Amino acid sequence: MKRKDKYTFHKLSRKYSLNDLKNYILGNIIYGKATWVGEMTEESYMKWQRVNQSLTYVWKNDIIYLMDQVASPTELIAIKNGEYPKLLVETMQENIAFETLVILDDILGFFDMWSKKITDDIVWPNIRIKALKYKSFLNYDKSTFKNYLKELIHAET
Repeated sequence: MKRKDKYTFHKLSRKYSLNDLKNYILGNIIYGKATWVGEMTEESYMKWQRVNQSLTYVWKNDIIYLMDQVASPTELIAIKNGEYPKLLVETMQENIAFETLVILDDILGFFDMWSKKITDDIVWPNIRIKALKYKSFLNYDKSTFKNYLKELIHAET
């Protein structure tokens, strides 16, 4: 009761159901720049909703975009001289959805290799932790997305 932001929590609880409130906070963690509840925005939540409601469509378009950026699919996750791989750069520049990165790691499992080879110890560890924690909240059919990935890679090569 001593918190100064208790009114903000109360206001949010009147506006959203418990599940929607969870998604509101999740959307702001993934797509927002908020460091406390008062900075959370409807815009970040709406962006998260758009991506998750059309996850298959967004993911397929992201994979097609990524394949157009490289000559070989392995170039997306390759690390040269300890620098960020192309896939991570595209995610940080918001050219692809954060969910695409999380799903690709879930299918291919390259985060451990990245952690060993990326020399940065500030930005990458934070992105890695965020992605690994977000994985449990992301609902998708892994086998379907794996098959889509195989089809899209074979279509490009």
